[in-house]
Amino acid sequence: MPLDHARPGQTAVPTGDYNAMIDMARNFYEGRHNTSPPSPHAGNPAGQIYLRNDSGEDVPRFGVLGIDGPLIDPADHLDAFKNQPAFLGVLPAVLDHADRFAVCVEPIADGQIGRAKIDGVVQVQVDKQTEDDATAGVADGDLTQLKGGEAGAQIVWAEAGTGTKWAVVRFGSDREPRMAEVTSLGDDYVLVKLVNAGGVYGPEFAVAKPFMLRHDADRYPNVDTLTSTDTNRVEVEDAGGATESWEIRPWAYHVGDTLMIVRASHTGLTVSSQSVQWIDLNIDGRAWADITGNVGSAQA
Repeated sequence: MPLDHARPGQTAVPTGDYNAMIDMARNFYEGRHNTSPPSPHAGNPAGQIYLRNDSGEDVPRFGVLGIDGPLIDPADHLDAFKNQPAFLGVLPAVLDHADRFAVCVEPIADGQIGRAKIDGVVQVQVDKQTEDDATAGVADGDLTQLKGGEAGAQIVWAEAGTGTKWAVVRFGSDREPRMAEVTSLGDDYVLVKLVNAGGVYGPEFAVAKPFMLRHDADRYPNVDTLTSTDTNRVEVEDAGGATESWEIRPWAYHVGDTLMIVRASHTGLTVSSQSVQWIDLNIDGRAWADITGNVGSAQA
């Protein structure tokens, strides 16, 4: 990846700021960890950062990049990290960048550093799915626009009609709920695909069940052992040997169910060696119910 200084007028980033960022990156990659790089000016507007385009393609002004981490890791070079917020920008992916994306406020060539907005209000093109789209978010592999109906940003204003339209959006750190359809069942999680106005789409991923619907004896007072009967039913036993049959009511989880889910900082689950980042909001009020003596009547 080239790390070249810019000449005056070559980039919309102030030349001193841009070259300071390049020096910071050079110091790190060349191993000069004891050399503090020049400090960029602290004049960036609120919500604006520097972003290196690692997408493999040039990104236009008001294009979209997913955020993949800091340009300099503080564990490797703390002095450089402290000088200016700067990140790596990559091809957007819905599952990775729903709440971690930026809108570029200037064109950024592949491998170069430019300015981008990660918070606040900004102009951007939106692929509107319906006339009434109220939100927009990243689309897999699309560097040019956001997709209407996705979580990530609120549409403040947009041109009338559907398809690619200019809009003004407001975005930040809020974690907006998403709609998803259950595709497979597990004891402590379900597999889902996302849903929008056009139907089910995207890759399958895991969503954690609420903590108090887990097949885990340690989560329930007075329960000594818990044995799974199926994904919606368990047998529990207390320390005295008394047993009960529990079933998720009023509705068990089924393939085809629609859930409202949200990204969570900690779900306590790992599936296929991947940390589960989404959890069911349980808007249907599911809970364990004691069905001892009526074990044969699983709720449909």
